[in-house]
Amino acid sequence: MDKPLNMALVGASGVVGQKILQLLQKKDIKIDNLFPLGKSTVGQTISFQNKDYIIGDLDSFDPKEANITIFSAGGSVAKKHAKKFVESGSY
Repeated sequence: MDKPLNMALVGASGVVGQKILQLLQKKDIKIDNLFPLGKSTVGQTISFQNKDYIIGDLDSFDPKEANITIFSAGGSVAKKHAKKFVESGSY
């Protein structure tokens, strides 16, 4: 049995985050649970694979919920937050 793909996308509402979502959708990659995360856009809605998602707060998100995380919000954000995601088992 394959493990579900639970993906966090930091910077989901930005230009790069939106491009990542477009590519994932175009390639029809099955994401079981998507966790769009941000700071200034918390509470906004994005769409992915015909479903709406509310952007969650990066600081309060439990990284154990994601088994893969993509940082598209810039190097300083990744530098500050990536370690806790890796330590929680997220790639």
